[in-house]
Amino acid sequence: SKYAWAKKRKPAGYEAIEPTLQNFEQRMKEAVDDPHEGRRKCESTWMIHRLHFEKNRYIYDLYKAKKMSRELYQFLIQHKVADGPLHKKWQTPGYETVCSIRSVRTGDHNFGTTSVCRVPLAKRQDKISPCSETGCISCASGDTGPIWWDELEKAHLVADRHRRKRGLPNTAHDDDEDPAFMERLKKLRQA
Repeated sequence: SKYAWAKKRKPAGYEAIEPTLQNFEQRMKEAVDDPHEGRRKCESTWMIHRLHFEKNRYIYDLYKAKKMSRELYQFLIQHKVADGPLHKKWQTPGYETVCSIRSVRTGDHNFGTTSVCRVPLAKRQDKISPCSETGCISCASGDTGPIWWDELEKAHLVADRHRRKRGLPNTAHDDDEDPAFMERLKKLRQA
């Protein structure tokens, strides 16, 4: 491997998760090398953000379920296999399912706020669309975890369910979608 830590002695249990980590690394390389013709510039990084989330969530869930030793967990964070700040944010109430640190950094967004994906689907008044930065539609705590760009139908179902609970009418989402976005979404799903 290209990492300097590959030569270091790894804690017990690393062999059990190594194939999965290598699979994530291979998928990440494919996402980086994926041609981005026909996509907006920001859409070319969406899969990278999603894979980063999935790998880190895999590590975090193993640790929380006590299927990974603290020594191994600290080793992965220390050697930057796992994203330490993201794991720390997941321990904060209200941020258990945040998709990326970028979505909660207020300096990266207009008016010193967080990303649109942090707004619960039921409270959005405009059309439901992914965050241009990460491709996450919603990672608000009440919306069943991150909903990504290729799960638009799921986002509409969650939003409608929340609206019904609050006694609000469902949103009409058949004709309000941008046709150009829907075409790009089809291409992204095929990739």
